[in-house]
Amino acid sequence: MGFQLSAFELSALPLFSLPGLSGTLAVVFSPRLPLPMSRTAAQKRGDNTLRLRRALPHVSANALCGIIGYCQQHGVDEFTSRRGELRIARDRSLETTPFGPMLLEKELFGTVPHPNRKVTVVNPLAFLYCAFQRGGGFAAALLAAHSETPSSPELKWRLVLYGDEVVPGNQLQPANKRKVWVLYCSFLELMAHFHQEDAWFPLAAVPSHCLKHISAGVSQLYAVVLKQFFGDNVFDLSTGGIRLATSDGSTAIRLFAEFAMMVQDGLAHKDVWL
Repeated sequence: MGFQLSAFELSALPLFSLPGLSGTLAVVFSPRLPLPMSRTAAQKRGDNTLRLRRALPHVSANALCGIIGYCQQHGVDEFTSRRGELRIARDRSLETTPFGPMLLEKELFGTVPHPNRKVTVVNPLAFLYCAFQRGGGFAAALLAAHSETPSSPELKWRLVLYGDEVVPGNQLQPANKRKVWVLYCSFLELMAHFHQEDAWFPLAAVPSHCLKHISAGVSQLYAVVLKQFFGDNVFDLSTGGIRLATSDGSTAIRLFAEFAMMVQDGLAHKDVWL
């Protein structure tokens, strides 16, 4: 059934000019079609959620709901970039402990005539203290192993030091300044967990070119790192041990350890010992 309008009613309708067409076009709304309505606040929020999901890298719907709910309940920091998140995590982890700061600045002696060079290493006792206090996989594995094999001044745990040179990026690049010497440590009593990252904790990461003019090269870095366990930073893991406790104080142990072995491949063994 047609719908007719008078000349006066037609003159009241909006007229639009379209590019490429001569004259004008009248847009007539049928009374059977609903006129566009203003969207409610809930509908606008739904539109924003859909735009958010399309704009961000893929996450499941359940994950997106969890992220939005957490942000609404707890809020988020103003830094949202990866570098900002790294800065936040770094600042929150560099707390002062009873065993000193988390990071230590040590000096490596250079070969004549080159100057000495300062490097940053992890304070292993402070790291152990915080890792155990905050819980998690490493703390659970250490506590279970210590229950089976308690340490004492007479029966110490065995410290394992692992180091290797890693090459991020293009390994065949002629002047590769991204090569880094990385040192980790663990305990032989945690051998059942050696395949897990939580069983190892980092001690140092120094660019290889920084060790080029250092006396004895990477060997001096190994020596500096090992001394942090045994008295160089006041505390000695082999004589006084370290007291580790959970955040609520319900569980506490005293850990004694001594250096037992190094884990290296052939090239790392050559760089350290020859």
